[in-house]
Amino acid sequence: MVDKQIVERHFSRAAAAYDTYACVQKKMAYALLEQAQPLAAAQAVLEIGCGTGFLTQLLLEACPQAAILASDIAPGMLAAAQQRLAGSPRLQFAIKDGEALSEQAAYDVVISNAVFQWFTHPQAAFQRIFASLRPGGQLVFATFGPRTFWELHAACRAAAERNQLAGSWQTGPEFLSSAQLAVCAGRAGFQSRFAMQEYQEYFPAVRDFLHSVKKVGANNSAGSGKTLVSRRAMTDMMELYAASFGCEGRIPATYQVIYGICEKPLLAEAASFAASQA
Repeated sequence: MVDKQIVERHFSRAAAAYDTYACVQKKMAYALLEQAQPLAAAQAVLEIGCGTGFLTQLLLEACPQAAILASDIAPGMLAAAQQRLAGSPRLQFAIKDGEALSEQAAYDVVISNAVFQWFTHPQAAFQRIFASLRPGGQLVFATFGPRTFWELHAACRAAAERNQLAGSWQTGPEFLSSAQLAVCAGRAGFQSRFAMQEYQEYFPAVRDFLHSVKKVGANNSAGSGKTLVSRRAMTDMMELYAASFGCEGRIPATYQVIYGICEKPLLAEAASFAASQA
């Protein structure tokens, strides 16, 4: 289970270096806006997990009429976004946990990039977001799928076997599949569609890859229950990773990204949908 306090602390610490290392997250932000329906008519937009404000800046252009509330659970990230985008009269900032919204029919669009994987109760999160949207509004999000870092997971399993480690070597949260996300969205009342894309980054060594993960704040956020790993096991993991997947002096890291476009039906459609589910 994700530990929210660890997430908050790590992302706050990573704010200064985040933009340097978050290359895939930037690609996701551009692709997310392409996946969404035209946003120009939106009047009220909530961004969940604004980070340093990269997507927020794109939203100011994509939603020229909208009042935008940029939120994040990590104060350090929010401070970086405020510094980056200070001065826009259409933009406000708030410390907010995106899976604990209490607003009712407040937004035309709720948008989020690389955040849903940190939710501890995704079904409840979808329901709260659904309630926060006006009829006809949409939730637009990008999150990581279960094939993300599959090379790392394979190397960890091999190193655990070599070192006869008890329990599982947990290298991060378990990411939901598009099918699981679709179930959560459907139960909340959304009409949804999903798309997937894979990105690969390349590093000189496994240690450089792990360093980049730490620099974006995504390391060790799973809280308790992790197997204690010796230095020998870590060395074996990096050796096995490089031997199994390295090519031409570089090692790959795969990111599987799921894009979700979830629409809240208009009132008449919502009533019909509710009746069909009864």
